Amino acid sequence: MTPDKKFRIVLSDAGDILFDTSSYCNGLKLTITELINQGGGSISEVQACNFFRPYKILSQTVMSMEEAINIFFKEFNINSTYLEFKTVFEQNKIDEVPVLFDGITQTLEFLNARGVPFYVLTNASETKEMLVSQLEKMVVFQLKQRGVYNPEIFMFSDYVKDIISSRDVGVKKPDPYFFYSAIRKGYFDRDQAVFIAHKKEEIFGAADQGISVAAFNYHGQNDADEISKGIAEHNDGLGEDMVFSHIFNINKFSDLLELI
Repeated sequence: MTPDKKFRIVLSDAGDILFDTSSYCNGLKLTITELINQGGGSISEVQACNFFRPYKILSQTVMSMEEAINIFFKEFNINSTYLEFKTVFEQNKIDEVPVLFDGITQTLEFLNARGVPFYVLTNASETKEMLVSQLEKMVVFQLKQRGVYNPEIFMFSDYVKDIISSRDVGVKKPDPYFFYSAIRKGYFDRDQAVFIAHKKEEIFGAADQGISVAAFNYHGQNDADEISKGIAEHNDGLGEDMVFSHIFNINKFSDLLELI
C-alpha cells in the first residue's frame, strides 16, 4: 500500500469516515416517510427518499434545509411545517449527537505533529461555520474521553485545518468544480494530496480529477464489489490515458499514516 512518494496534505469526507451517519440518515428517512403518509398514504420509505432527494440536493447547494423542506411540502401538498419536521426528526433519531470513531483524534494528532494539514470536504446542508462548531464538539468530546483535553492549549485547527461544504461552494462532490474550488483557495496541489472517501462516485470522481484517493469503509456497501473492481482497473491504467492518480485501500483510518 505504500506509495512511491509521500503525500503532504490529507483531504477527507466527513460522514462515515470520521463518524457514523446512520442515525441521521435513518431519522431523516423515517421523518420524510411519516410526514408524506400522515394523511393516510402508503408511500414506502424508498419512494419517499426518491421524492425528497432533489430537495436534499438543494439544501446541500443553494438554500437552507428549512427552505428546501418548505418547497418540498408545498410541491407535494403536504400539510406540515418545518417546525413539525424538526420535532418528528428529533424523535426518530437514535443518537442525539454523533461521536467520532475510535482513534480519530490520535491519528489527527500524528498528522499535525508531522506538519500534514487535514481538510474536510463534505456534502452538507450546513455552512462551514456550522460544521466547524459541530465537528469541534466531537473532537473535544473524544479528547475528554481520552482524558487529554486541555482548554488552555486546545486549537481545533490542530486537528482540522479547514472545512469546505457543498452548501458554500454551490455544488456537490464529485463535481469537478468542488475540487477546483479547494485548489483555487490554495488548500492543495493535486499531486500533493490524498483524499479519503467511501462512496463510489467520490472515489472515482476525485481520481478522475488527478487526485489520489484512499478508499475506506466501503466494504459493507451494496456496490462494494463494483468499487473494488473499479479500483483495480483504475490502478492497472496508471501512466496510460492520462491516469496519474492512485487509489489505495485502507482498512482503518490510521492506515492513512502509511501514505504521508
